[in-house]
Amino acid sequence: MMRLRRKLIRKLLFGMVLLFSVIGIFQIRDVSVSKQASNTATKDLKIRHFPFKKYNISESYLIQRLERYSNACRGREFQFGKETKFSMKHHFRKSFSHHILYCSIEKAGSTFWRRMLQMLDSTNLKTPYDIAPLHVNEKSVPFVEEGLYHALASFKTNFVFVIARNPFTRLLSGYLDKIYTANPYYWNSIGRSIRPNPQRGRAACYSDITFQEIVDYVINAEGYFKKVRDPHFMAMHDMCKPCQIPYDFIGKMETFDKDFSFLMKTWNVSNFEGTDMKSMAVDDTFLDVATSLQDRKNSITPCISMHEAYLRSWKHMQIKGLISDHEIYPFDETKSQSIKPVDLIKVMKSAHLKSNQGELKIQKVKYFREIYRTVHLKSLNLLVQALRPDFEIFDYDPFPETIFNSTSPRLQHTDIFLVFNKTKSTGN
Repeated sequence: MMRLRRKLIRKLLFGMVLLFSVIGIFQIRDVSVSKQASNTATKDLKIRHFPFKKYNISESYLIQRLERYSNACRGREFQFGKETKFSMKHHFRKSFSHHILYCSIEKAGSTFWRRMLQMLDSTNLKTPYDIAPLHVNEKSVPFVEEGLYHALASFKTNFVFVIARNPFTRLLSGYLDKIYTANPYYWNSIGRSIRPNPQRGRAACYSDITFQEIVDYVINAEGYFKKVRDPHFMAMHDMCKPCQIPYDFIGKMETFDKDFSFLMKTWNVSNFEGTDMKSMAVDDTFLDVATSLQDRKNSITPCISMHEAYLRSWKHMQIKGLISDHEIYPFDETKSQSIKPVDLIKVMKSAHLKSNQGELKIQKVKYFREIYRTVHLKSLNLLVQALRPDFEIFDYDPFPETIFNSTSPRLQHTDIFLVFNKTKSTGN
């Protein structure tokens, strides 16, 4: 008991020292925010990394975002969350050449931004997508500086930024990418927390975890101090401490184009003029899906067939709004056992090109609405309560009508995710 008390006291003291030191940084930092800045000033956005950072922000949406962020953090300075300082620092990535610190939030574009920092420090990479998805973390530089003063100096002399995402879409993305798509590592690591009692048969692989179960997992994990949490399903504010760390920029996945343009100007990066980033992102997604399934094949097949694994990934692409519901997975069960990544990439690209882009946007919204209808209303309210700081700090609507429309009947998991009745057995 005494040991636990001493540990809590040490943690509180460290937090107080960090807080007052960060407040000092806020006071000495010279950040000019001008609503009436001229176009010339906008073009001259530059960061002077030492001794202070000085730059102008003229974009009205960014001014409003920073004001809301500042207001939401008032009174939260001592709300440190569950993530310890030892774990938190591993969420940060660094670019030495451009003096950038990035707090990496999984399922909020983290793979792209980790690649971006690697590209900035490289001499032979032209775009972030030159780094294969499976190799993103190999050369990504984590922020592992030891000691309070090193950390404070880094926050003061680097451009510090974070990218957030709507908590509802981020949670669904985590489920689709790590649970619904065949991923035995996460089936096992998260499944044991969701279903602690030993399972038998197919359920022993935890390959049938529902979205309702993931929602309940997040509620429980955020509510209990000792509950182990996976970063893909962890509260954003707890990972990056936005009310304790003085961020220079808070971006959002929903405003990627504008935020990306602002950051490139700020960092004096002009590599991407005329580059079709959206097309490259789609191709990269298909590459990641195909190569990941191939790499996991030996661990997937003891649990589900490769045919089901490919069907799930195809469904995932439809839910993401990349492939139309009218485009059917073209391989039968026999062919699915032997197809290569290049085969899957080819048919996915073909299906994407055949799909109507306007219809895909409608389809994506439809799936989002219907998947959340598989979750009990009580769980949805508890989820909002568990993630309330994320909604408030990053300025997202906690009760969107698309989710909290009580007149819509609840749906079953199989109503959305059943795949076997949508197979075209051509064997091609």
